[in-house]
Amino acid sequence: LARFMTEFLSREYPDVADPFAHGSPVTYVDAEDPPTLLIHGTSDVMVDIKQSQNFRDALKEKGVVADFIEVEGAGHGFDHFSPRTRREVIDLILQWLDRQGLGPALK
Repeated sequence: LARFMTEFLSREYPDVADPFAHGSPVTYVDAEDPPTLLIHGTSDVMVDIKQSQNFRDALKEKGVVADFIEVEGAGHGFDHFSPRTRREVIDLILQWLDRQGLGPALK
């Protein structure tokens, strides 16, 4: 996957010195970003969990509210959560939205 991404990004952005940084949301983090909730499965083979952790850390360094939910055993995306885990994660999302003053959250 890394080789594919390197070739793809190099083709798409031939004039960019570091196409990975160019395509990374971490590059564009600033203090004006909204509160952010990241959710990542520990068994995600598409995106390394460290990417979400690094994004969270970059947001926090800029003073942005950033929280991270690690879903044990889950893969990439909600489609790979069990129905019980999906309900639990949705409850956590709704609670997070309430804490951000973005509620009352829909239930």
